[in-house]
Amino acid sequence: MNNVHLSNAAAVPTIYHFQRKKYRPTCIKAVDDPTVYENGTIADSLELPKLAARDGCNSGNIFNVNHAVSLANDLQNNSPDQMTEANHRSWHSWTWGEARICIYNNYVFENTHVKRWEVGWVTKYIYNQCCNPGGNQNCAGGDATCHGDSGLSVHAVLQNSAYGCNQL
Repeated sequence: MNNVHLSNAAAVPTIYHFQRKKYRPTCIKAVDDPTVYENGTIADSLELPKLAARDGCNSGNIFNVNHAVSLANDLQNNSPDQMTEANHRSWHSWTWGEARICIYNNYVFENTHVKRWEVGWVTKYIYNQCCNPGGNQNCAGGDATCHGDSGLSVHAVLQNSAYGCNQL
């Protein structure tokens, strides 16, 4: 990641972080706070700004936590290397009882493949982050990011199986 300091005399300096991915640079505005600068440069003790977490809990509807565990175990233990094609702007889901894991490839042009093992991993990750506090048998699910075989980020949502995957 390259850091570039852009400024002009009339405006507050702003730091942009540039990321290159397959020859298409993207730009994320990370800092826009004049208090972190000394004499027009970044203070030596400045920590990088914290970006908003992409993971979250509460997909909306409660389901049995044991079904989420069974779903994750099935995905990771039965044909774990089986790939699912995740074409651009598409979704796929796996269901066990009341639990459903949906994956979304929200990219406009990029395709990838996702292993069952990876989908099971993200199911367990969401379960560990969001479900079963204090032995509660109910979970409202959540979302996180997993990755395809090309390294592409894929959005995952653990939710009640009564509801379809409709985030696109």
